[in-house]
Amino acid sequence: MKTASLRLLAVLILALGLAGCSSDDDDPVRPQPPTADFEPGLADGKTLDDDIDVTVQAAHDGSRLALRFRWATNKNYAGIFHDVRHYDAETNTWIRPASDLFDAVAKIDEDRVALMIDHATEGLTGFADFGCFITCHSDLNRMPNATVDARHYVIPGDSGDLGSFQLDMWHWRGSRAGPMGYAEDTWVRAHEYGTGAQGRRRDDAGPDGNLRRDQAFNVAHTVTINGEQIEIDLPQYVYDPELNHDFYFLNDRNELITEANINQIFGEYTIARMEAGTLPHALIWNGPRANALAVADQTDAVKDEIAREALAGGLINRPWLVDSTSDQHDITSDRTFDFATGIWTVTMYRALDTGSVFDVDLAGLPTGSLYTLGISIHDSNDGGRSHQVSAPVTLGTSGADIVVASVSNVEAANWGSIPGYTTTTFKPGDMSYQFLNDQADGHPVAVDRDCMSCHVGFDTHPNFQPTGNCMSCHADGTKAFELWDYAPYVQR
Repeated sequence: MKTASLRLLAVLILALGLAGCSSDDDDPVRPQPPTADFEPGLADGKTLDDDIDVTVQAAHDGSRLALRFRWATNKNYAGIFHDVRHYDAETNTWIRPASDLFDAVAKIDEDRVALMIDHATEGLTGFADFGCFITCHSDLNRMPNATVDARHYVIPGDSGDLGSFQLDMWHWRGSRAGPMGYAEDTWVRAHEYGTGAQGRRRDDAGPDGNLRRDQAFNVAHTVTINGEQIEIDLPQYVYDPELNHDFYFLNDRNELITEANINQIFGEYTIARMEAGTLPHALIWNGPRANALAVADQTDAVKDEIAREALAGGLINRPWLVDSTSDQHDITSDRTFDFATGIWTVTMYRALDTGSVFDVDLAGLPTGSLYTLGISIHDSNDGGRSHQVSAPVTLGTSGADIVVASVSNVEAANWGSIPGYTTTTFKPGDMSYQFLNDQADGHPVAVDRDCMSCHVGFDTHPNFQPTGNCMSCHADGTKAFELWDYAPYVQR
């Protein structure tokens, strides 16, 4: 394969425009066209590690629960993509854009909100005090002393608890669930420390398969351009051009989005259309929002067109989504993003009792049972531990932090009349259950207190901030080998 000729080919194809339908007659969203000077970045006065205040509202109608989350992103755009790829002619592979590798602010990663829910009757020991920290251990992947690949898990109370259900976890993803109108249904199980536990699990898939999967790029094809045969491995899935303004790859309605003009993927013009549903931004295989084609099933002529867009630098999602009736699809969702204020509004809905052994039974909610939640916001353009977490909060119809309103239909709830509870989420850094529960060193078991109320003060710390976000200074880039190196304990 001749690299120089491929580069020339890409330039020629881009010059031709690969233009699709440009009419706005069917488009209810009419922001200004994309501007060349839009730069993905931070909201005014913010950093990626700033605390995030999230307001939570709740309602039930006797059979279903709705949880509504509102927060302002630290960025100047919405994270509605995750893991997009473009073709690299030199290696015949599909790679991430350079922004994913070198620019944390403009990285293409989805915004998310997740919560863990405790049993009401049984009550997981420690969860009311620690919240999500009870699932975070010193051996987890990306912790400073990690030697194994381990994910969220709970230390078992006894050997009989190994592998058992411990916490329900709802996970709304801006790209890998939200576009289909779902949140991912997962759970956390018990494992022993230091065993490489994969503790967070998706609910059993059932007969119709998983909610999301990652596609391969392995559909071999040979396209002839200007008499030259070019061999290329195509993706398994692309967009149906009839539903994507005549494009197989991501676009802004007028032209293909490539690494060269990737900033258009973040702008209000594009995001507004994607949020309104007039421009796809996630590959959905089936269901009412289906928009994907299986490339292997297409004719050679169609594969030729797909290859031309790929050689021109078109971007395509690696994940693809499945709409089914499986156990992973118990939580439905809707969302809006206000570009002017940077505010996400995400609502998740679930039956109080799903009948699944992998879900917490919420049937006691209308009759006064209290549940404990831990909430996390992913707004930092990174996965793993790079997210904001809350102290534990309670959910109930009375006597709770988040008071659940009774309505006739949660789908039609008047949220303007339902009180909200605002909690501050913060970067946890390398804090673990082992550290918080270290009774030998006398650590206070009180994660709902500001860390700095014990660890620092104006007289001992030059950069004291009352919000308690220690990790804004003591995080990535200044990794310590021991947790105590972040904030030596100061007895008060």
